[in-house]
Amino acid sequence: MDKDYADYLVKKTQEDYNTIAEDFDRTRGRLWEGMERFAAAVDDGDAVLDFGCGNGRLLELFEGKTVDYTGIDQSRALIERARARHPNVRFLCGEGLKLPFEDASFDAVFAIAVMHHIPSVARREELLAEIRRILKPGGRLVITAWNLWQRKYFPLMVKHTLKKLTGQSKMDYRDILVPWHSGSGAVMGERYYHCFTRDELYLLVEGAGFIVRERGFFGGLFWNRNIYLVAVKE
Repeated sequence: MDKDYADYLVKKTQEDYNTIAEDFDRTRGRLWEGMERFAAAVDDGDAVLDFGCGNGRLLELFEGKTVDYTGIDQSRALIERARARHPNVRFLCGEGLKLPFEDASFDAVFAIAVMHHIPSVARREELLAEIRRILKPGGRLVITAWNLWQRKYFPLMVKHTLKKLTGQSKMDYRDILVPWHSGSGAVMGERYYHCFTRDELYLLVEGAGFIVRERGFFGGLFWNRNIYLVAVKE
């Protein structure tokens, strides 16, 4: 994927989430099933970055712990909702992949349902390099990605694969656009996704210099389970 088109997709994703922010906030207020396992990546007193924090729902994971939490997201509309939900918590609106933090600032970074929105291998590698920079030695990285290898997404995969094969798409193979439907069924946006496999995510993170401690699937049943990975900076 060329850089200009990747830039376009980043901007499109931002605009899509600004458009659907109200609907997203109403329907995405709680953690997904199975996410409680990730609380083990955080200890009392840790500095935690929630990259792609959305409306701040990950804060529920840290209940009962004392953490120095920072949430950052490129959607200003979602950050406004996060601040309204949690007025005493630090939320930042940040664009691009250069993170506004000093080296070795965080004990843990969470990127929940974010990496699949990053277009092109080069940008994913750039993001992981930035995350590695801001993590302390021994710091933990928790990543989840949608498992899009499900029957309901196969028509989108076929559609975009055919477009790619016939020169009608600038996206990479295994990239798709997933519609967001309002309660009335209207399409409010089409969000960019890369269809990760578990091994692909593992190789990407390992190639960025992390030590992968745990990986697998969580939540749901059978093919409806999402991909996760826990890694360490050494």
